[in-house]
Amino acid sequence: MSLNRHLKDYVTVLLGSALSRTLFFISSLLVARLFGKGIYGQFSLFYVAFNLVPLLPQAFDTTFIRYAKNLEPGETKEEYLRINLMIKIALFLLLLVVGLVAFCLNPGAALSGETTGSLYLFGALGGGAVCFCYSLSASFQENGKFLQCSLVELSYGALIPAVMGGMWLSGLLLGLPSILFVYILAAVGAGTISLIVLLKKTGPIHKFRREQCRSFLSLGRWIFLTSIVMYTFPRLDILTLSRYVSFEDIGLYSAASSMVMVVALFSRSLNKVVLPKAMQEAIYSQAALKAFKKEVFFSSAPILILSLGLFALAGPVIRFLYGSAYLPSADIFRVLIIGNVASMLYRPYSFIFYAFAEAKCRFWLEVSKAATASVLLLVLIPPMGLFGAATAISISMTTNAILSYIILNRKIASRFGEQGEEQILAGRAV
Repeated sequence: MSLNRHLKDYVTVLLGSALSRTLFFISSLLVARLFGKGIYGQFSLFYVAFNLVPLLPQAFDTTFIRYAKNLEPGETKEEYLRINLMIKIALFLLLLVVGLVAFCLNPGAALSGETTGSLYLFGALGGGAVCFCYSLSASFQENGKFLQCSLVELSYGALIPAVMGGMWLSGLLLGLPSILFVYILAAVGAGTISLIVLLKKTGPIHKFRREQCRSFLSLGRWIFLTSIVMYTFPRLDILTLSRYVSFEDIGLYSAASSMVMVVALFSRSLNKVVLPKAMQEAIYSQAALKAFKKEVFFSSAPILILSLGLFALAGPVIRFLYGSAYLPSADIFRVLIIGNVASMLYRPYSFIFYAFAEAKCRFWLEVSKAATASVLLLVLIPPMGLFGAATAISISMTTNAILSYIILNRKIASRFGEQGEEQILAGRAV
């Protein structure tokens, strides 16, 4: 793949993701501006689960791409997609069972949508439906069809602000229950359509070979475990803060985190484009790996530029978007963005661990990051509050990115020899 083609795909995914994230951001902004910090803090807990649940089984989408890009004789992509889809269906059914059990045990609390447990439960059910959107997106991603990939992820993102805006104009957006209803309705609708399309693509879902399933799960379990740690990590701060501070304070912290997500948009778009290449082309030779690093370098420039701009203008930007009541979020954002940028610059290279069959190594690296953050959060939040949480997250992300770079370079040197290590270090400085 040429650099021009890479950049074209990157821009395509970036624009699609930007529109999707903008729509989600507008929806959360409506909640913050219309209902205040208290309800926005409660909504943030729902949103944590809504986003986290579909991200965890996305590990099996990554596993699907890994095997679809490296098929053995007689194998087909559809067989691996069927295995992926069966896992997603099983996980969604498990969520439904958990939801039914919670409802039977305490119907009032489950339906209230106001307790912490019910907020997480509703978020998980909505996120479970989104899993199927991610699988459909991955099937297009593997084929290099990044426009279709972006449109799938845009589908439910467009429904939410449209329905929410209509309900607000008609006076039906009355509080937290109606907000949760909009999100869950959009997720279930988009997830159902994606599932139907996937079933048409795969054919009979039960047709696959046992050895393929064993191979898929052997790698997929480590990627899944890594995803659990990796995607739980960005929520550790809010999950821990909920034990120490008020919903209003969580609302302030969530505003800062949302600003970080604007920068993360560029990182996620880049990761989506480089993932298929990291799984196959980048590991063929030293020259291919050097070309991969060059593409990542040029694509990472917007991350640095935007981060520096928002770091300098965080106050005015937050005042404009959220209002003066959220101004304390600016300093929290400045602390958070440091560690997040370090992690974003490393993330495209992390997929090489999977290409080298080193999924277990990456898992333990993510565990070390989460463990460091957990300890720092418990130590720093009591005396420093919101700033302690931001500091803990930033320190753990920065140190882990540096450690991961070092270990990855050593594994590259082991695969290609000392010359390979020199090329990687040179590629980072191009």
